[in-house]
Amino acid sequence: MLLIFDLDDTLIQTTATFTPFQLERALKKMVKEGLSLPDLSQAIEEIQRIDYRSLSAKATLSEFLEIRGAGQIFFEIGLKEIYEDFPLAFPIAPMEDAIEILLRLSRGYILALVTAGREREQRAKLKNAGIDSTLFSKIIVCEKGEKGRCYQALAEEFQIASSGVVVCGDRIALDLVPAKERGYRTIHMREGRGKREPRRHPSVDFTVNSLRELEEMVKR
Repeated sequence: MLLIFDLDDTLIQTTATFTPFQLERALKKMVKEGLSLPDLSQAIEEIQRIDYRSLSAKATLSEFLEIRGAGQIFFEIGLKEIYEDFPLAFPIAPMEDAIEILLRLSRGYILALVTAGREREQRAKLKNAGIDSTLFSKIIVCEKGEKGRCYQALAEEFQIASSGVVVCGDRIALDLVPAKERGYRTIHMREGRGKREPRRHPSVDFTVNSLRELEEMVKR
Protein backbone atom coordinates (compact mmCIF):
# COMPACT_ATOMS: atom_id res chain seq x y z
CA MET A 1 0.00 0.00 0.00
CA LEU A 2 1.13 3.53 -0.84
CA LEU A 3 0.16 6.15 1.76
CA ILE A 4 0.42 9.71 0.47
CA PHE A 5 0.25 12.49 3.04
CA ASP A 6 -0.28 16.21 2.82
CA LEU A 7 1.94 18.23 5.19
CA ASP A 8 0.17 21.34 6.52
CA ASP A 9 -2.58 20.56 9.05
CA THR A 10 -2.17 16.86 8.30
CA LEU A 11 1.24 16.01 9.75
CA ILE A 12 2.08 19.40 11.29
CA GLN A 13 0.00 21.97 13.19
CA THR A 14 0.32 24.80 10.70
CA THR A 15 -2.84 26.74 11.56
CA ALA A 16 -2.39 26.38 15.31
CA THR A 17 1.34 27.02 15.72
CA PHE A 18 2.84 28.50 12.55
CA THR A 19 0.18 30.82 11.12
CA PRO A 20 -0.13 32.97 14.30
CA PHE A 21 3.64 33.48 14.20
CA GLN A 22 3.45 34.55 10.55
CA LEU A 23 0.49 36.88 11.04
CA GLU A 24 2.25 38.65 13.90
CA ARG A 25 5.36 39.08 11.76
CA ALA A 26 3.20 40.50 8.96
CA LEU A 27 1.59 43.02 11.31
CA LYS A 28 4.95 44.22 12.60
CA LYS A 29 6.28 44.56 9.05
CA MET A 30 3.24 46.57 7.94
CA VAL A 31 3.56 48.86 10.96
CA LYS A 32 7.21 49.38 10.12
CA GLU A 33 6.16 50.35 6.59
CA GLY A 34 3.61 52.90 7.83
CA LEU A 35 0.40 51.09 8.81
CA SER A 36 -1.22 52.84 11.77
CA LEU A 37 -2.06 50.41 14.59
CA PRO A 38 -2.46 52.25 17.92
CA ASP A 39 -2.38 49.01 19.93
CA LEU A 40 -0.30 46.22 18.39
CA SER A 41 -1.29 43.65 21.02
CA GLN A 42 -4.97 44.31 20.36
CA ALA A 43 -4.37 44.06 16.61
CA ILE A 44 -2.64 40.69 17.05
CA GLU A 45 -5.63 39.37 19.01
CA GLU A 46 -8.02 40.71 16.38
CA ILE A 47 -6.24 39.16 13.40
CA GLN A 48 -6.03 35.82 15.19
CA ARG A 49 -9.78 35.90 15.88
CA ILE A 50 -10.38 36.50 12.17
CA ASP A 51 -8.01 33.68 11.26
CA TYR A 52 -9.89 31.23 13.47
CA ARG A 53 -12.81 31.23 11.01
CA SER A 54 -10.85 32.00 7.83
CA LEU A 55 -10.01 29.62 4.99
CA SER A 56 -6.46 30.95 4.57
CA ALA A 57 -3.93 33.40 6.00
CA LYS A 58 -4.34 35.42 2.80
CA ALA A 59 -8.08 35.77 3.41
CA THR A 60 -7.39 36.66 7.05
CA LEU A 61 -5.01 39.44 6.09
CA SER A 62 -7.41 40.80 3.47
CA GLU A 63 -10.33 40.96 5.92
CA PHE A 64 -8.23 42.55 8.66
CA LEU A 65 -6.97 45.32 6.37
CA GLU A 66 -10.42 45.89 4.88
CA ILE A 67 -11.83 46.45 8.38
CA ARG A 68 -9.01 48.92 9.03
CA GLY A 69 -9.50 50.69 5.72
CA ALA A 70 -5.85 50.13 4.82
CA GLY A 71 -4.58 50.36 1.26
CA GLN A 72 -3.60 47.58 -1.14
CA ILE A 73 0.07 48.34 -0.61
CA PHE A 74 -0.12 47.01 2.95
CA PHE A 75 -1.84 43.83 1.77
CA GLU A 76 1.04 43.19 -0.61
CA ILE A 77 3.61 43.88 2.13
CA GLY A 78 1.87 41.56 4.59
CA LEU A 79 1.34 38.83 2.03
CA LYS A 80 5.01 38.84 1.09
CA GLU A 81 5.99 38.57 4.74
CA ILE A 82 3.67 35.60 5.31
CA TYR A 83 4.46 33.56 2.23
CA GLU A 84 7.93 34.61 1.11
CA ASP A 85 10.15 36.48 3.54
CA PHE A 86 10.14 34.29 6.60
CA PRO A 87 13.21 32.87 8.38
CA LEU A 88 13.99 29.17 8.30
CA ALA A 89 13.95 29.00 12.11
CA PHE A 90 10.36 29.24 13.32
CA PRO A 91 8.01 27.49 15.76
CA ILE A 92 5.87 24.67 14.42
CA ALA A 93 4.61 21.51 16.09
CA PRO A 94 3.89 18.07 14.67
CA MET A 95 0.43 16.59 15.00
CA GLU A 96 -0.04 14.58 18.17
CA ASP A 97 2.02 11.35 18.03
CA ALA A 98 2.94 12.07 14.38
CA ILE A 99 6.60 11.12 14.76
CA GLU A 100 5.88 7.75 16.39
CA ILE A 101 2.96 6.90 14.10
CA LEU A 102 4.88 7.69 10.91
CA LEU A 103 7.74 5.51 12.12
CA ARG A 104 5.38 2.56 12.68
CA LEU A 105 3.60 3.07 9.36
CA SER A 106 6.90 3.25 7.48
CA ARG A 107 7.67 -0.32 8.56
CA GLY A 108 4.66 -1.75 6.74
CA TYR A 109 3.76 0.70 3.98
CA ILE A 110 5.35 2.96 1.39
CA LEU A 111 5.03 6.54 2.65
CA ALA A 112 5.14 9.61 0.42
CA LEU A 113 4.64 13.30 1.07
CA VAL A 114 3.01 15.64 -1.45
CA THR A 115 2.74 19.22 -0.29
CA ALA A 116 1.86 22.53 -1.94
CA GLY A 117 4.15 25.52 -1.47
CA ARG A 118 7.78 26.35 -2.01
CA GLU A 119 10.49 23.71 -1.60
CA ARG A 120 12.63 25.67 0.84
CA GLU A 121 9.81 26.57 3.21
CA GLN A 122 8.01 23.22 3.16
CA ARG A 123 11.17 21.28 3.94
CA ALA A 124 11.97 23.74 6.74
CA LYS A 125 8.52 23.09 8.24
CA LEU A 126 9.14 19.35 8.20
CA LYS A 127 12.55 19.76 9.83
CA ASN A 128 11.41 22.26 12.48
CA ALA A 129 8.52 19.98 13.44
CA GLY A 130 11.05 17.22 14.15
CA ILE A 131 9.74 14.81 11.50
CA ASP A 132 12.39 12.60 9.92
CA SER A 133 12.24 13.12 6.15
CA THR A 134 13.84 9.71 5.55
CA LEU A 135 10.59 8.04 6.65
CA PHE A 136 9.18 9.01 3.26
CA SER A 137 10.19 7.11 0.16
CA LYS A 138 9.50 10.27 -1.83
CA ILE A 139 8.79 13.93 -1.05
CA ILE A 140 7.25 16.13 -3.74
CA VAL A 141 6.65 19.86 -3.33
CA CYS A 142 4.07 21.06 -5.85
CA GLU A 143 4.88 24.75 -6.16
CA LYS A 144 1.85 25.37 -8.38
CA GLY A 145 -0.44 23.37 -6.12
CA GLU A 146 -1.46 20.73 -8.70
CA LYS A 147 -1.32 17.49 -6.75
CA GLY A 148 -3.12 15.03 -9.02
CA ARG A 149 -0.20 14.55 -11.38
CA CYS A 150 2.13 14.09 -8.40
CA TYR A 151 -0.09 11.34 -6.98
CA GLN A 152 -0.20 9.57 -10.32
CA ALA A 153 3.57 9.82 -10.78
CA LEU A 154 4.09 8.21 -7.36
CA ALA A 155 1.67 5.36 -8.09
CA GLU A 156 3.46 4.68 -11.37
CA GLU A 157 6.95 4.93 -9.84
CA PHE A 158 6.16 2.45 -7.07
CA GLN A 159 3.96 0.33 -9.37
CA ILE A 160 0.94 0.45 -7.07
CA ALA A 161 -2.55 -0.12 -8.48
CA SER A 162 -5.13 2.58 -7.78
CA SER A 163 -6.84 0.33 -5.22
CA GLY A 164 -3.61 0.31 -3.20
CA VAL A 165 -3.17 4.09 -3.01
CA VAL A 166 -4.49 6.09 -0.05
CA VAL A 167 -4.28 9.90 0.11
CA CYS A 168 -4.74 11.84 3.35
CA GLY A 169 -5.09 15.62 3.58
CA ASP A 170 -7.07 18.40 5.23
CA ARG A 171 -8.16 20.32 2.10
CA ILE A 172 -10.78 18.49 0.08
CA ALA A 173 -10.45 20.44 -3.18
CA LEU A 174 -6.66 20.61 -3.16
CA ASP A 175 -5.73 17.26 -1.60
CA LEU A 176 -8.57 14.81 -2.09
CA VAL A 177 -10.55 15.67 -5.23
CA PRO A 178 -7.52 15.01 -7.52
CA ALA A 179 -6.95 11.70 -5.73
CA LYS A 180 -10.56 10.58 -6.04
CA GLU A 181 -10.56 11.48 -9.74
CA ARG A 182 -7.77 8.93 -10.21
CA GLY A 183 -9.54 6.19 -8.30
CA TYR A 184 -7.51 6.40 -5.09
CA ARG A 185 -8.98 6.06 -1.62
CA THR A 186 -9.17 9.30 0.34
CA ILE A 187 -9.02 10.22 4.02
CA HIS A 188 -9.99 13.68 5.18
CA MET A 189 -8.03 14.97 8.18
CA ARG A 190 -10.34 17.33 10.09
CA GLU A 191 -7.57 19.44 11.57
CA GLY A 192 -6.64 23.10 11.22
CA ARG A 193 -8.48 24.65 8.30
CA GLY A 194 -9.78 21.19 7.48
CA LYS A 195 -12.33 21.72 10.25
CA ARG A 196 -14.06 24.31 8.02
CA GLU A 197 -14.59 21.75 5.26
CA PRO A 198 -18.01 20.07 4.76
CA ARG A 199 -18.55 16.88 6.74
CA ARG A 200 -19.92 15.04 3.72
CA HIS A 201 -18.32 15.20 0.30
CA PRO A 202 -18.29 12.77 -2.65
CA SER A 203 -14.49 12.89 -2.81
CA VAL A 204 -14.06 11.80 0.82
CA ASP A 205 -14.10 8.08 1.61
CA PHE A 206 -13.21 8.35 5.29
CA THR A 207 -12.80 11.11 7.86
CA VAL A 208 -10.43 11.13 10.83
CA ASN A 209 -9.66 13.62 13.58
CA SER A 210 -6.16 12.40 14.35
CA LEU A 211 -3.27 10.38 12.97
CA ARG A 212 -3.99 7.73 15.56
CA GLU A 213 -7.43 7.20 14.01
CA LEU A 214 -5.80 7.02 10.58
CA GLU A 215 -3.30 4.41 11.78
CA GLU A 216 -6.08 2.21 13.10
CA MET A 217 -8.05 2.63 9.88
CA VAL A 218 -5.29 1.58 7.48
CA LYS A 219 -4.51 -1.49 9.59
CA ARG A 220 -8.02 -2.88 9.13
